[in-house]
Amino acid sequence: STTPRPPRAAAAKPHQQRRLQRRRDDRAALVERLREPEPRVLRAPAVDWAALPAHADPARGGRLKGRRAARKRVAVEAFAAVTPALLADTDASVVVDVGCGAGGLTSPLASFANARVIGVDVLPEPLRLLRERSGGAVETLELDALALADGKRLRALGASCVVSLHACGAVSDLAMDGAVAAGLPLPG
Repeated sequence: STTPRPPRAAAAKPHQQRRLQRRRDDRAALVERLREPEPRVLRAPAVDWAALPAHADPARGGRLKGRRAARKRVAVEAFAAVTPALLADTDASVVVDVGCGAGGLTSPLASFANARVIGVDVLPEPLRLLRERSGGAVETLELDALALADGKRLRALGASCVVSLHACGAVSDLAMDGAVAAGLPLPG
């Protein structure tokens, strides 16, 4: 009796070799693109991240790394550019960040906005992290964004403007509804 031999691996055909090489090239190009620095998309004065406390920098004090941290910095810089103008005509400057999570926007705002900053989120753990990260520079409020939609609670907080960045689901919409109802600016 003869034992069957395992089948020999057939050599890849030229079209298969080309396809495999294209995949390798595409992966290599993607890896190289990920190594490139994030482009400057905002034509406004940049935030001096080195001058801010580490907790206020998404790349140093936050949980973000690499390109994601760089993109968060760009988003925060956009808010840094517009927030002072929104607060210029107000007596009491209070910024409310709806859906703030652990404070990727809230913590930097507290460092450069020259305002009282309140982070609102429905989850207690991210708010605890935010308080810890910011060293008490940010007030927190555990509240469902739906409670802000009519604007009354925002007025009671003394809000001058409302911000919301990367909030989940309908949270940003509810923040916008509340800002509109309270007659407040919402830059994001």
